[in-house]
Amino acid sequence: MAKDVHELPLDETAMSGGLKPFQPENGLFVLAYVTARNVGNQPASMSVTDAMLTDSNGKSFRSSGPYLGGVVGQELGDEQQPDTARSGFIVFDVPPSIGEPTTLTVQSDAYMDTTNPVTVVDVRTQR
Repeated sequence: MAKDVHELPLDETAMSGGLKPFQPENGLFVLAYVTARNVGNQPASMSVTDAMLTDSNGKSFRSSGPYLGGVVGQELGDEQQPDTARSGFIVFDVPPSIGEPTTLTVQSDAYMDTTNPVTVVDVRTQR
């Protein structure tokens, strides 16, 4: 977990298209590096657009902004085949007053007539 990030760099392609590195609107970025493994028997994806970060003050922050799919080049939200893993960053734009990050909550995409469980990670134990 990287806290106090003030700019997200872009790859060469994005820079050549005239885009500038992302700046946080709320004060700073928190980046959560995660590995998602599909343990099911059907293709699935992780919904990084609904990821939630909770801090030690009990405040929750939803992933947001044009970097919802993660940092450029990270394809966390793409469909994964069974028994495969994918790693990358989930980005949160948060105020400087954020407490110490404590939990990260993500949901894998649910298929018709099924409900996949929400995954809650205690980030204090993941250092």
